[in-house]
Amino acid sequence: MDAACPICGQVHPDALPELAFRRPDAVEALEPDERDGAVQESDYFCALRGERYFVSAALGLPVAGRADYTLRAWAELDEDNFYRVLAFWEDEGRVDRPTFDAVLANAIPGLPETTGLAVALTVVGPAQRPTLRIMDAAHLLHAEQTAGITPHRAGEYAAMIDGRLRVDAPAVTPAAND
Repeated sequence: MDAACPICGQVHPDALPELAFRRPDAVEALEPDERDGAVQESDYFCALRGERYFVSAALGLPVAGRADYTLRAWAELDEDNFYRVLAFWEDEGRVDRPTFDAVLANAIPGLPETTGLAVALTVVGPAQRPTLRIMDAAHLLHAEQTAGITPHRAGEYAAMIDGRLRVDAPAVTPAAND
């Protein structure tokens, strides 16, 4: 039997829905008529007016005694690196795991500003969502990614899901050392 949380007294399930953003905030901010013709998009890639380029990625947060909790957010890359990520995405014979400089493109609720936060985006395999590593050691999200979070905190993230976020099945992200 699972133990009660020392913070809230509840039992937190092992599998929680991912906090997953549907699109980058800059795209979500557009009115529907503005989006037509201005946005090329899929669940993994997005281009805004041929000027801004985004990739959906997984940001794993280690949870004590459990699988990582995943936040799925969008990262913005420059045009050259965006097309490099696309090429790696489709290359089934690739064995390297390149990393690209990017910035977060979503404001994650309950945290200090995350939009524009420097991240390292790593391509992990063909047709697999890249991973993100927070680069700013002074940011709370970096501390959570490095030191881990409690099951209670994972539950707080899952509870943040609202209309601009989507609920997806629980997912496990690869450990940071993989």
